[in-house]
Amino acid sequence: MPPRRKKETVNNDSAVSEANTSTQTRQGGSAKATSAGEATLFGILKRPSTNCSPFRDKPEAASTRKRKALEYNEGRIYPVYSLDSELIFFHNSSKKVRGPNSDSSNLKSDEETTVYNDESLRSSKTRERNVPSVERITDFYIPYMDADNPQVMGAEGFERLCSDAGIPMDGSRPLLLAWQLGAKELGTFTLEEWTNTLNELQIRNMDSLSTALIDLDDLLVQRRQPPARPNATSISKAIKSRTSQPIIDKYKKNRYWGYVDDVENAFLQFYNFCFALVKKEGSRNIDMEYALAFWSVILAPAYPIMMEVIQFIKEKGTYKGVNKDLWTMINEFCRTVNPSLEGYDSEGAWPTLLDDFVEWKKAKNSTS
Repeated sequence: MPPRRKKETVNNDSAVSEANTSTQTRQGGSAKATSAGEATLFGILKRPSTNCSPFRDKPEAASTRKRKALEYNEGRIYPVYSLDSELIFFHNSSKKVRGPNSDSSNLKSDEETTVYNDESLRSSKTRERNVPSVERITDFYIPYMDADNPQVMGAEGFERLCSDAGIPMDGSRPLLLAWQLGAKELGTFTLEEWTNTLNELQIRNMDSLSTALIDLDDLLVQRRQPPARPNATSISKAIKSRTSQPIIDKYKKNRYWGYVDDVENAFLQFYNFCFALVKKEGSRNIDMEYALAFWSVILAPAYPIMMEVIQFIKEKGTYKGVNKDLWTMINEFCRTVNPSLEGYDSEGAWPTLLDDFVEWKKAKNSTS
């Protein structure tokens, strides 16, 4: 039960005003507010990215970047890094192609740069030996990069990545990926975020990426029991045994085992990240549609009472915004109150929305 304190209401005028203003902006100024819970995570992630591309007002540069992305996909140019880590490309002919922020002074010379021909690219063993790990991760990233800005993977590329990796867009895994990458915007990642995280986790392909997200979903969202952590003894036995399969992780699991040590704290980090991910700068609230979409995929799987809270909010239809206090207390309510309302104290300092939910549920139970 939370400590006693002065109750706060979240459906106040300022919260409603902020939420309605935000909703009107997305609808092109329409005065009609979106109903709570109408949007799904898939719909939210498919909204156009608000990132400002350096080529947005330069049609010729944008056209050039799209052509180079197409040439990459056709195997005619290959990605490398310039000295200042800007992404540049090399043609098969070894002709240098500058990145958006590079100049002749920071391009590597032919002697300093390896240019891979078609034969070496077809040989995975040769490539694993010759290409630095950061460049292999970049190769993994490039098919999904923004055509106008190779430093960014936008919502469209992210959706294709999830599709290719078998990651459901309407579940928690896209959010878990955003959390692991430290994304600053929903459905958008930078090349730096991508390379730093995948290099740390030693993820090189779709299979290892998907496995890492499934592991996190099972541990933090589904709350399934984690596997036994390998130790020197178990590894030695597996190696010596003729019946046991060798222990081979598909990615580096140091982060994962850290989360296993304190699941509640790890989930709280992820949960609070989701709030910050969609909160607009200068606002204290997030739209209820975002909150409902998040709660349905990150709280409801482990806490069935959350689906009843969502049903109540939709039926009520008057709650437009969610502040950090309500966001935090919803998680606490799910952790401490079971579907029969055992653990609920009417004298506790629950937000008004949750007190109203309890009264609604009691009335519903009495008539059934």
